[in-house]
Amino acid sequence: MQRLKNGKRRQVPHPKRASFSGRALIVSVHQLDGLPSLRTRQVMGVFRKALAIAKDRFECRVLQFSLLSNHVHFVVEAPDEKALGRAMKGLLVRLAKGLNKLWGRKGSVFERRFDSVVVSTMRQVHRALRYVLLNARKHGIRIPFGEPDPFSSGPWFSFWKGRRQAFRSDESPVAPPRISILVELVCLNMPVGLDDQPGTSLACIG
Repeated sequence: MQRLKNGKRRQVPHPKRASFSGRALIVSVHQLDGLPSLRTRQVMGVFRKALAIAKDRFECRVLQFSLLSNHVHFVVEAPDEKALGRAMKGLLVRLAKGLNKLWGRKGSVFERRFDSVVVSTMRQVHRALRYVLLNARKHGIRIPFGEPDPFSSGPWFSFWKGRRQAFRSDESPVAPPRISILVELVCLNMPVGLDDQPGTSLACIG
């Protein structure tokens, strides 16, 4: 703080913390080069174990996810940037520990920075769910017709078009929305088609 002539301290304004106002986000995290693929049953087990603890922390919730060979997409809800940063840091630390144990190595697993995009309308939320749950198709990964990607939260997703229940009935690795009202509205009124094609990039969400 700076001092004024009268001896009092000048209050330096702090930057305002960005609030997401109950909106959902897509968060993308990339793996460092040279590591094994994330699309294996063993890695999926590590993710499920980590998410069991970290899917609902610091007022943030992981709503959906998909594993690609070298990156991960999440749909999350968070009150603000600080809470999102804390929650993602905690989740990625847990994942790194589990993956390093699985692969018999030490060191970093994911890039330090992650990308996030806020989704603000029902159409954007619908595109976000489709982008994340069906992202494997975008990368040319073959998924059997009429089935969800097994390396995603898709098997536990209850709002596929033409279905009244999820493919799996065991405990879901993700959390239901709490503050993202739009996510609930989209799930109820705009179900996602199992064989839809996701957008080609995050820019298609807007």
